[in-house]
Amino acid sequence: MKNLKGMDKKQLYSVSLKFLALIGVVIVMAVMINSLFPPPTEEQKASMPKEKTPGVTKAPIETLFSGKMKLVSWAGRSIAIVKRVDAPTDFTKGEPLNSQWRSVSAEYFVFLNSIGRAQCPLYLFPEGDRLKDTCTGHLFDMTGQRLDGNGDALQVPPHHFEAGNVIVIGEW
Repeated sequence: MKNLKGMDKKQLYSVSLKFLALIGVVIVMAVMINSLFPPPTEEQKASMPKEKTPGVTKAPIETLFSGKMKLVSWAGRSIAIVKRVDAPTDFTKGEPLNSQWRSVSAEYFVFLNSIGRAQCPLYLFPEGDRLKDTCTGHLFDMTGQRLDGNGDALQVPPHHFEAGNVIVIGEW
């Protein structure tokens, strides 16, 4: 009796058995190879290097003038420090940021000097009152909020001031 395109039952069973044997061999090999690489023990996990945390960067700001921007590098990223032209009078110190002005100081605004996928740098207008994304042309105010429509605000890295004229980027 012929089945499936001219094959008889004996040939069909033979091919099926060979296929199942092949699958079994592959499974046994996978188990054997997996047993060669056991998961790390607790002691091994403890001795593994920890995930690197970005360090801190210290930048002197005593020579930074109003309406000017200074760039520093932190954790492989460009950080901009802008001395505001007009420090806000209604500024109250926040913990760690003032929620309205997105800053730890009324005089300075610290932010990541790129936004979006292209990570293009930002341009500070000569008046010192606005920032412009050099790729998309989006405008931002001195709190990092987008002026032309809805969109992401500029990111503020952890930072604090040390001795009044040095900014420490990388920790609150």
